[in-house]
Amino acid sequence: MLQSLHRQFVEGQIPSTSSVEHFNLPIDSFEDFDRVESLLAEKSQAHVFISYLETIGGITAKDVISMMLSKLLTCELATNCNWMGKGHKTGMHSSQLAKAVIDAAKKSGIKEAESICEIKKWLKNASDREGGRLKRMKNKMDKERKDEATHRQLYFMNFDSSSTSDDSG
Repeated sequence: MLQSLHRQFVEGQIPSTSSVEHFNLPIDSFEDFDRVESLLAEKSQAHVFISYLETIGGITAKDVISMMLSKLLTCELATNCNWMGKGHKTGMHSSQLAKAVIDAAKKSGIKEAESICEIKKWLKNASDREGGRLKRMKNKMDKERKDEATHRQLYFMNFDSSSTSDDSG
């Protein structure tokens, strides 16, 4: 098996990272996304790209899709995408990129429906990566502290006004 893989690599059948350098991965802008889409519209480019994606590997469907997408899209770009393109986001369902990921995953034995499900989850959770979840949690705690301080201030203002009205009565 290893000899077969080595022979395929030497003969150029297994693409190296340099064979996809012109894709400029990971994609970090919609301009680059459109450029990659144009490249993938060419069958020869799509074949090289899919072959590269196959080499990324993984154990479970989640691992395979997650590792592929992590190599392809920055988290910042992924937060502006979803599967169907709802909510002013870019849809991935009809993209050449998604098709390439699904095709590469199929060659790893992953069914199309499972790949789509994992792509959706990966895009949905993009905002949690690279500190996003921690940042949201910190913002929430800051807001709760501020709300608590405001509530305490209002409570004591009401307490002070009620105690002064009792003195005057």
